[in-house]
Amino acid sequence: MRKSYILLFEFFWLIALIEAEIIKNANFSREIPQPLGVNVHFTVAPAGEMEMLQNMGVKHMRMDTFWSNIEYTKGQYDFSQYDIFIANCLKYGVVPYMIIDYVNSFYDQGLAPFTDQGRDAFMNFAVAIVTRYKGKGIIWEIYNEPNLDQFWLPKKNVTNYCKLANKVVDAIKTRYPGEIVVGPATSGVDMNFLEEVFKSGLLHKLDAISVHPYGSDPPEEAIHKYDDLRLLMKQYGEPDKDILSGEWGFHTAQHTEKEQAQLIGRQWAVNAMKDIPISIWYDWHDGM
Repeated sequence: MRKSYILLFEFFWLIALIEAEIIKNANFSREIPQPLGVNVHFTVAPAGEMEMLQNMGVKHMRMDTFWSNIEYTKGQYDFSQYDIFIANCLKYGVVPYMIIDYVNSFYDQGLAPFTDQGRDAFMNFAVAIVTRYKGKGIIWEIYNEPNLDQFWLPKKNVTNYCKLANKVVDAIKTRYPGEIVVGPATSGVDMNFLEEVFKSGLLHKLDAISVHPYGSDPPEEAIHKYDDLRLLMKQYGEPDKDILSGEWGFHTAQHTEKEQAQLIGRQWAVNAMKDIPISIWYDWHDGM
């Protein structure tokens, strides 16, 4: 019996030595990123909101730049509300994550751009807003959930999305190669839509691929979705490009506040494990 105790002690002592050696040689220089972000629906923050976001540790704020709100007189742009938004983000150390999106009644019958004229008009709007705020570290996203009929009016059309996105990215990158441009911001990890986007050459032009890993499954199921997407990106020659979780949350109609608190932690843990550098929680407030 005494011999067994000695052997057991030696075994644990050996394990301790091995662990000590592992710790001594481990590389702890890699910083854990600051990926936390939220989606908002205001240009002028209510009193106290920016302080709350700052105290929460939010590093990114995702917000639409509605085409129709900026070009509400044809050929003229009014950025006044977005001037306030951008200035507040920068004041509080938050990176603006701006979606260039949606339609304008002056072009293509108020539908998602489907003609050369409509695409050129959208491109001009996109270039105008990037020109105004260039050099501020903003993340520019080309459209929002174009794989859904409700956003790509009147019906999703991946060919038309690719034509528009390629034109816009080329225009921005030609003028401002240092600006960060991402997309396509699909609802879910829509592999069929994403593959068509990659076939169009957009994968090579974007700085990162943004997706919205929504679903009724537990957050951990996103692990497999990210793995599948990574394999597809490898197939099209970009295995190392970043994937962004540009929008993700769990509906209040289906989950209590306590459940949401648990799910947000699991969601961000999954994203951290899969090296997703930005995680945008939807939504800062119940909203759209």
